[in-house]
Amino acid sequence: MQGLIKNNYYKIRESVKLLLLFIIILGIPVVVFDNENTSLLTGFAYLSMVGFPLSTAMSLCRNNSGKWNQYILTFPIRRRDVIKSIFLSQASALVIGIVLAGIVFTASFAIHGFPFYRYVDVFSLFSSAITISFFMSAMFFFSCHIDSKNRTEIIGIISLLFGIGIVMGIISVLNIYFEEPTNTGWFLFCVGVCMQLSAFSIYVMSYFLTSYVYEKKEF
Repeated sequence: MQGLIKNNYYKIRESVKLLLLFIIILGIPVVVFDNENTSLLTGFAYLSMVGFPLSTAMSLCRNNSGKWNQYILTFPIRRRDVIKSIFLSQASALVIGIVLAGIVFTASFAIHGFPFYRYVDVFSLFSSAITISFFMSAMFFFSCHIDSKNRTEIIGIISLLFGIGIVMGIISVLNIYFEEPTNTGWFLFCVGVCMQLSAFSIYVMSYFLTSYVYEKKEF
């Protein structure tokens, strides 16, 4: 498993390192500039926790051609382990994005103060970004492994829109039925936790479905 994850790293490092460098450089003005307008912080959070995992996922699938599958399956490994390594690598990319966003947010708060109305607003922001990333990744990997024409970019865009659409749909329903919750802070916290758990469950389910498809696939 460690060998497969290390191999995934070599597959994505060239295409991802530029985006990672861009995210790090972009974090500097986000920290330096006054954060009274939270749009920069919000944009950076989504870039780190959604954009970076999306780039990683597309690199993993783009370099996952039929010849590569024929080669890697000559080694004494199970097909399920190949898929598991991809999903673990993607989860690691999300963790990196969360850490980067957390560092920038913490530095900005330390220098300029806390610009949000409530602390739970930051948690809600992170929750929505993490939820989008899990939903997006779940659909992306499953779709890539059932697609026979290697349409990585198209699937990536559709998966991103799918993740955004799910989160926006949840928020819209909540706004309709819970306009004035009794305890807004605890309510938003519980919603954020439920959204992340649901998205993670879909991500795990996608792993099993993708593993099944990959095990039945002929190269």
